[in-house]
Amino acid sequence: MQHLGEKIGLLVRARGWQMKDFAAHIGYTAEHFSRLLSSESLPPKALGRIAKGLELSTEDLVHLELLGGGLPPAAVSEPAAPYATARSTGPQGTGDTASMQREIERLQSEIDRLLAMLQREQAISADLAEALKRISGGGK
Repeated sequence: MQHLGEKIGLLVRARGWQMKDFAAHIGYTAEHFSRLLSSESLPPKALGRIAKGLELSTEDLVHLELLGGGLPPAAVSEPAAPYATARSTGPQGTGDTASMQREIERLQSEIDRLLAMLQREQAISADLAEALKRISGGGK
């Protein structure tokens, strides 16, 4: 099961942030933010700052830690900046084939990353369902 700091790191990257930039955005140095994420638990003030920076409620972040569950729906929203797209340049909108190919490759890479994240979350959900079944006595 993932540690809360790892989940926060996934959320930060999923939102398109570099870790050092996100740290600065919420008022921490990159080093301090890294130490916070690797600690066993986050102080309430840090949890609040991180949640605000991710545009989530503190409860959503606590939910990630307590249940070890998947990302809340608000956590998997579109990135803050729109996706870059290739611009048409030719007289009839033919565009630059090389830049369009690069854009297709970038988008495929993003799709692959999101699919991998989805698979990890599905595995976590399956583990959680199995644990709940065992706890409730259904897995005897």
